[in-house]
Amino acid sequence: MSDCKTKMGKTAALVLAIVLGGGLVMHGVTNVGHEADRAELQKLRAAYETAMNTGNFTTLTPMLDKDFTYTTILGNDIKSAAEFEAAYKAVQTVIGAAKGGSYTVAVNPALGKTNFWGDFAFTRGTSDETVVTAEDVAGKVVKKTNKFGSLWFATAHKDNGAWKLVHAYAMFSKNPFTDAQVAAFTASLQKAAAAQAAPVTPGTK
Repeated sequence: MSDCKTKMGKTAALVLAIVLGGGLVMHGVTNVGHEADRAELQKLRAAYETAMNTGNFTTLTPMLDKDFTYTTILGNDIKSAAEFEAAYKAVQTVIGAAKGGSYTVAVNPALGKTNFWGDFAFTRGTSDETVVTAEDVAGKVVKKTNKFGSLWFATAHKDNGAWKLVHAYAMFSKNPFTDAQVAAFTASLQKAAAAQAAPVTPGTK
């Protein structure tokens, strides 16, 4: 029963986050004070950047809520910390990280102050992202660089004194890709993710 109440509370909080994104101000929501909480949330942001820029999820994973979800910039729904790390590895496969491809991101909480409502925090901002793809073309590795940006919204929950990321949502703000390119990349990601999830037969590679 208590777990049910917790999930209901998180659902209500997410609804409020959406409303706040629409620019409405509700009673009980404040962005005044909470300096210590803001400092802890900055650590969460830094942990996210480290995970995305280095592939090291050691610091970030413990900071994700047990009910963590993430709607990515491509519209994919990630439903756990394990799925998040798997999705990162799939991206690395598709961009050709083994051949020198890379993905980097800088997170900018620049669209307004974080709003607090009880043990929930709602924040939003932008990100600057760079994808370098590397692929073999006629026996040579060819690299291409794409720079783009996103708008993001995030909800965090204070769990036993520690801030945990509950949900994040991202969308393109500066999109250099066509719909066909996004669709092709998404299809490649799904193929890479399926290959990672496939069971390994003993004696094969």
